[in-house]
Formats: sequence, structure tokens, C-alpha cells
Amino acid sequence: MSGTSARVEARRRARLAQARRREALREHEKRVRRWADAFYEHEEFRARHERACAACVAELLGLGESIDGVAALLGVDVGRVRALKALTRLDTSQDPGVPKDVTR
Repeated sequence: MSGTSARVEARRRARLAQARRREALREHEKRVRRWADAFYEHEEFRARHERACAACVAELLGLGESIDGVAALLGVDVGRVRALKALTRLDTSQDPGVPKDVTR
């Protein structure tokens, strides 16, 4: 009889351990999902900010300001201004608040 009760107890412990592992996995998946959601939300805000900056740069350039002048005004290097200018040409976003290409 002692062998049978030991096997029953071992199965019970195994079931409990398996349940703990499943719960730990669920918690880990929830944590990863929250991290992913935060990352994509941050990425969306970054992209919207980038498009808004590009629109402002394009507007300044459209008003006749030189690339060097815009770079000095914004406190960034000329390459950054050129990249933002290029972004306004390539932007195919659906954001109605940001013009697609204000340099035309």
C-alpha cells in the first residue's frame, strides 16, 4: 500500500508542478505582450513625430530657407534636414494632419 500512496502523491506533485509551469508561462506571455504593445505604441508615436518634423522642414524649405539655414535653426546637422526632406516625398501615410508633400 505504501507504494500506491507514494505514486498517487508523486502524480499529485507532478500535476501541481505542471500547473505552476503553465501559469508561469501564461504570466510570461502576458508580460511579453505588454512589452510588445508598449513598443508598437512608442514606434507609432515616433513615426508620427518624424512625419510632423518632416512637414515642418519641408514647409521651411518651401518658404525659401536654405538647408543649412533650416539645420542651424533646428540645431541638427544638414544630413538630418535632407533625410526629413526626403521623407516628405516618400510619405504615404494616412495621417490627415500631416501634408503628404508640401514641397510641390
